[in-house]
Amino acid sequence: MEPENILKVSIVEDDAEILNLLTMIIDKSAGYSCKHTYSDCESAIKKMPLHRPDVVLMDIILPQMSGIEGVKKLKPLLPDTDFI
Repeated sequence: MEPENILKVSIVEDDAEILNLLTMIIDKSAGYSCKHTYSDCESAIKKMPLHRPDVVLMDIILPQMSGIEGVKKLKPLLPDTDFI
C-alpha cells in the first residue's frame, strides 16, 4: 500500500513511446505514481472512475473521441481530479 501523500496519475495517450516515457518519468518522480494508462478516451471513461486518479494527463488528438471531449465527459464523473 502506498503512502497517502503520493499523487496518483493516470495517462490517456495513444502513442506507445510517449506513454512509456511519461509513465517512466512520473514513476521516477518523488511523490507521484502512474498506475493506470489508457490508449483512448472510451476505455478511460469506462475504467477511470473506478481508479479515481488525482491527476490525468490527457492527449488531445486521439482516435475516435478527442481528449477535449473526453475531459468534458470525465470531469463530471471525477470532480476532484485535475486534468492536464
